Amino acid sequence: MHTEDRSQSANPIFASNDVDGAVENPVRFTWDDFLALPQTDDTSDFHCVTTWYKLNMHWKGVRLMDLAALVL
Repeated sequence: MHTEDRSQSANPIFASNDVDGAVENPVRFTWDDFLALPQTDDTSDFHCVTTWYKLNMHWKGVRLMDLAALVL
């Protein structure tokens, strides 16, 4: 998830997000909680299954592996 405006109003749909179920440590994140997680900068190529691609895409955000580490 990525946004330039890091305020609560940047994503009003993201009121809270639960990570629960088959996890050891269920967590509920508010938007501010989510933005406080470690951010990763990455540049990689994006390849779509419909054969188009975009090279050298810059991405900054929370990695899925970082979220998983909090709950597993």
